[in-house]
Amino acid sequence: MAESCNTYNLIHNHSVLGEMDYKGWFNSNYPSFFINGSGNFIIKKPSIWKSNFSIYNGNQKILSSLFQWNGSVLLKLFNQSNVEVFKLKRKSVWKSNYVLLNEKGNELLFIYCQYQWKIWKTKYYIQENTTFTSNNKEILYLTLIHCIINLKNRAAAVA
Repeated sequence: MAESCNTYNLIHNHSVLGEMDYKGWFNSNYPSFFINGSGNFIIKKPSIWKSNFSIYNGNQKILSSLFQWNGSVLLKLFNQSNVEVFKLKRKSVWKSNYVLLNEKGNELLFIYCQYQWKIWKTKYYIQENTTFTSNNKEILYLTLIHCIINLKNRAAAVA
């Protein structure tokens, strides 16, 4: 995952799979998503007071998120006939590492955040488990990065 100002690119084998773009300079606004081959996705927020959001492709709901008080995020990924439920949480207290768990609590992927002090940017590295399969991986990955940015903004506001 590469960051350029307020644009995040999902890169695999030197090719861009998707893009997340924040409008304006502050990352608490909701970004626009573009996935190669799938087009643009719309983000809808139910309330100004909540961080929860849903992602739509046209009128079809693709993903919903629920931010929880313990600092984790519950994600529901909607495929044709089934719903996959995931949980994003911090791996450790002292480092900005995150893990994505399935409903059974199995670790599906690991996200390592590397802050670069010289350029004031964060790079996100996603390492997935070989058994992880999903139809909408790209939108899930970009959503995970957005959720991590949102969680970091919350922590900065509290501090």
